[in-house]
Amino acid sequence: MKGHAAEILELEQQRCEAELAGDIDKLDRLLDDTLIYVHGSGMVDGKKNLLASRKNLKWLVLTRHDLQVHVSGDIAVLTGVMAYRTQEVGSTEVLAGKAFATQVLSRRGEQWRFIVHQATRLKA
Repeated sequence: MKGHAAEILELEQQRCEAELAGDIDKLDRLLDDTLIYVHGSGMVDGKKNLLASRKNLKWLVLTRHDLQVHVSGDIAVLTGVMAYRTQEVGSTEVLAGKAFATQVLSRRGEQWRFIVHQATRLKA
């Protein structure tokens, strides 16, 4: 059985791939219904609003680095830098930047799901 840290990193890779592909169904499976998502702007979304907003957003780039995983029982905390480029559907404007992201996952049974995502923009 793979270690929990490797499993968490794999789930984050799946989340990033789902964002890039615009795969709302995959995101729905990875995100817990209780999700609190704090954007780099400070705006806060729940799962329902976040998924609805993703229908109008195209991720051009989404990479993670300097990731660290801390697991304690059924809670895991994932931290690290996120670089991104996004574009709203129908717009030519591209939003690019870097943020430090802290994510919390909860395990129920054998399944881990994201319950918190908090991003803090980093200066260029």
